Amino acid sequence: MSKVVLISAAVIVTSISSVDVKASFGERTGHNDPSNSAQQKLDVAMGGYDPVSYFQEGLPKAGKPEIHYVYLGRYYYFSSEENKAKFVESPVGYSPLYAGHCAHSFSQDIERVGNPGIFNIDTSGNLVLFANEDAKSKWLQSPNVAKQKADKRWEARKSDITKYKTKF
Repeated sequence: MSKVVLISAAVIVTSISSVDVKASFGERTGHNDPSNSAQQKLDVAMGGYDPVSYFQEGLPKAGKPEIHYVYLGRYYYFSSEENKAKFVESPVGYSPLYAGHCAHSFSQDIERVGNPGIFNIDTSGNLVLFANEDAKSKWLQSPNVAKQKADKRWEARKSDITKYKTKF
């Protein structure tokens, strides 16, 4: 029985790591044809979660690969065609701050990819991702001060981070 538990735990850890890696972003390609071989090499933003669903009632929903849009060099998946249309109309309004990186880490001069399962919608209506619950808790202790620090770092780093295939 212990072997089964160890195998299951390994699968869970691998899945979490994959989500973190896939949540990084790059520059916009402008193409939305999944048959394009160059596009197939793009990463999936936010671990495949539908970014629009974060702003709707209930928990965020997993997106479907067949309903996708490429923005900032990454595939965004959507749970419905309606959500995709909303995103296409206003990608900045639905995209997470700091290109999906952990907001708290960005305010601390380090860069971790945000976990799409650990998030907050700030008072300005922005989606904010965090690497872990501790980072979220620290951010929420003083969100205005933390956001000022993260915004300043973002201004200095965004051109490098949003280049195609930038990874940490």
